[in-house]
Amino acid sequence: MKQDAVEAVRWYTLSAAGKCAEGQHGLGVMYEGGQGVAQDGMKAVELYTLAAVQGHIFAQSNLGYMHANGIGGLPRDFAQAAMCWKRAADKGHPTASTDLRMILDKHLFPPGTVVKLVGLKAAILNGKRGVVQLAPGGGGGEPEEAPLRALSKVTPALGTVM
Repeated sequence: MKQDAVEAVRWYTLSAAGKCAEGQHGLGVMYEGGQGVAQDGMKAVELYTLAAVQGHIFAQSNLGYMHANGIGGLPRDFAQAAMCWKRAADKGHPTASTDLRMILDKHLFPPGTVVKLVGLKAAILNGKRGVVQLAPGGGGGEPEEAPLRALSKVTPALGTVM
């Protein structure tokens, strides 16, 4: 069966207008890829956000990707991407936990970070409490500011991290 992107956009638009998360996500995909409509990353972010608020795990994951890469008018924000992927992973998205681990290890808390993380990654991945301590003998300087700022952005959405 031949797929017609313009017709798909028409049906997704009707569905999205009825506040259907699946329709909002589907229309977001069409706008993100420029299929059947002019490519518009900002419109895709708007539609993904509407669907994500309703708990649509693929919209949550797509938002994570857009935050991580600074797409759709969003600034590159790894902490925001982590929050989106955390929500999607908690609800069973097939790749969100892998994306979350990658962004935690590579961008938020890479090897050699001056802050010693005790249970924080587990806290973020499992929604439980963790502990943050300064690393002993952390190079004789102050802890890096970026991981601490990222931590303060990620943890409020996940609950108190102590």
